[in-house]
Amino acid sequence: MNALACSGCGSAEDAAGGGFITNCGHVLCAQCFSRRGASERCVACGRERIKTLSKEATLAHSKYSTLIANPMALLAKAKEAHTFQSSNTDLALKALRRKNSDLTRCVQRIFRGCSRYY
Repeated sequence: MNALACSGCGSAEDAAGGGFITNCGHVLCAQCFSRRGASERCVACGRERIKTLSKEATLAHSKYSTLIANPMALLAKAKEAHTFQSSNTDLALKALRRKNSDLTRCVQRIFRGCSRYY
């Protein structure tokens, strides 16, 4: 499954095979990129003075790799993290409840011992 499509023409095939990513967040196929000519204006949104990188150069940089990652793989990682955090939260709550009941029993013993003096 390819999640990328050209923001200019909507073609998934062209954007998948090559293309460019703009700093305004658009993916452009080679045809739409060349359509803009010498202009520094995005064909998708019209923003001026944009910067573009080829997808290959962008993918080499890990900062951008999550932009085009498989969404199902990202969801699986998020679910794994949620499961881990939930189980750790449950363990922490059990420990706090146990500590709370231990402290409650100690306080009750102290008050029982002090009550004979009042």
